[in-house]
Amino acid sequence: MNSSTLAVDVSRLIAELDFVRHSPPEDEAARKALYEAIRGLSFSLETPGLSFQRIAYAVSLYLFTDCPFDVNQPMQLHMAQLANDIKLFDILVEQKDAPTTTSELAKHTKTNETFLGRILRYMASYSMVTEVSEDLWSASNVTRALNLPGLKAGISYIHDVNVPYIQAMTKVFAETNYVNPDDTVTTVFQRGHNTDLKYFDWLAEHPSHHKNFNLWMTAFHESQKSFLDVLPFDEMIGSHSKVDTPIFVDVAGGLGHQATAVRQKYPGLPGRIVLQDLAKVIAQAPPTEGLEIMEYDIWTEQTLKGTRPFMMIPYLFLISCALLGYSGAKLIPQTGARAYYFRNIFHDYPDPKCVTILSNTMAAMDEQSVILIDEVILPNKGVHWYAAQMDITMMLVLGALERTKKQWEALLEMARLKIEKTWTYGDELGNSILVCVKKWEDENSLK
Repeated sequence: MNSSTLAVDVSRLIAELDFVRHSPPEDEAARKALYEAIRGLSFSLETPGLSFQRIAYAVSLYLFTDCPFDVNQPMQLHMAQLANDIKLFDILVEQKDAPTTTSELAKHTKTNETFLGRILRYMASYSMVTEVSEDLWSASNVTRALNLPGLKAGISYIHDVNVPYIQAMTKVFAETNYVNPDDTVTTVFQRGHNTDLKYFDWLAEHPSHHKNFNLWMTAFHESQKSFLDVLPFDEMIGSHSKVDTPIFVDVAGGLGHQATAVRQKYPGLPGRIVLQDLAKVIAQAPPTEGLEIMEYDIWTEQTLKGTRPFMMIPYLFLISCALLGYSGAKLIPQTGARAYYFRNIFHDYPDPKCVTILSNTMAAMDEQSVILIDEVILPNKGVHWYAAQMDITMMLVLGALERTKKQWEALLEMARLKIEKTWTYGDELGNSILVCVKKWEDENSLK
């Protein structure tokens, strides 16, 4: 079968499945047979990321939806963590495609053979392992996916960190009369973990969870496209820049992955590329050639501003100002950086706090400056399940949200910013880069 024939067959199959979805068979046996066939097909089609999402978030999908498979779905996550604990997936993957007996696996995992056989039987029913024949097992595509270091860390993180607050969710919502959370101090996360600490402060005090989170996020972002795939940075931001021009400021940029990516993609582009974050964060950032590191707190006014050359102000004029008691330094016009970049910052906060962060940045901007916002933009209708899941996570952990297109427009209007251009580079999540400029006419009218 050639590729064109396959494409036609797949298109026909999709159309037929869509028809069945709207008009399922009435015969009970046919429904069950079709269900099992589609279930098996879905497992075989899964990418590593989809396998991870199905198993790791089964507990949340069960709570938030009409659970499409069975009421025991949350058990998948705990079984995956059990496999981590006894290194079951490591052993199966090391065997390549060679089948291994229950007895051999029990010996390698230091578990009881009868116990492990029951665990493997369950895992095989969800394609987490392959049952070759009676008491004979091998790695499946799902086994290999869940054994990837970043996804393995993600399973442990969700098992240890997410499950407690998800279980507290319904009680907290009932006690707060089902209002939309916007309190970043008192959250469902805090109730679930019985702590007064905010999420990021709590995470800093639990280094094993923090390590798993970072490994998981690194793996997640490595498989994703970047804003640099769609934004013509050299033309839009770096045009006519000079060596001392601050062209890219990665605000609250963590370890500097995005700033480093800009420098690596445009090694010959003149200008300063700067990573900013709290002292305790940038202390962990690896030194990178061509990258400046600067301490900065987003709750204070942006400190990175350029200055136009001294020769632009006539010397005699400055002397006259000095005689009149004016400070010459204040009269030297300051320029902002070309781009102040924020990645996944604003989804951590409700609107009023976002406006504060933006206002602090706008104080440093000039007419050439832009704010680049790299975040998820939810469609106003028909949100993908993965993006909706992320929005609920932000609600529970931070009292924050993923925003729809309308919500982004309203927030930026509140901050007196105008969206000049938007590029979307992530199909499922709606990852996008918004290019925003100050509404200078509003500022002038206030003077």
